[in-house]
Amino acid sequence: MQTTRSLKSAWLVTWEWVGDHARVDEEKRVVTVLNYRWSGKKVRDLVEQLYIALEYGLWDKVGVARNKRSNPYPAELGEMGEVHCGHNPSLRGRRVRNFRDVVNDDGTHQTSWEEISRIKAEKF
Repeated sequence: MQTTRSLKSAWLVTWEWVGDHARVDEEKRVVTVLNYRWSGKKVRDLVEQLYIALEYGLWDKVGVARNKRSNPYPAELGEMGEVHCGHNPSLRGRRVRNFRDVVNDDGTHQTSWEEISRIKAEKF
């Protein structure tokens, strides 16, 4: 029997990459799903810590803990409301709609979501 969990709106953090050499396994692509009420700053701070935890060696983790400015890949909150952190692969956080995760009888997951248009509104 399939089981489904869904959210109308959420922050989604995924691995993104350019080129096969940096590819992340599809089952690991979704890093986390966060409450849509979180602020962009809170998501930025978490995404930065996730990248540090998942990609840095101990030496670099200690360096960043000692001095935040020594972080070679600080997370950035862009004008379009997206968070980016890292090089290749990198983490990308953004708001999505209609997030669904379906667990099939064999234990596999089918995950889907709708991207929200990020076109910046012009000021008149």
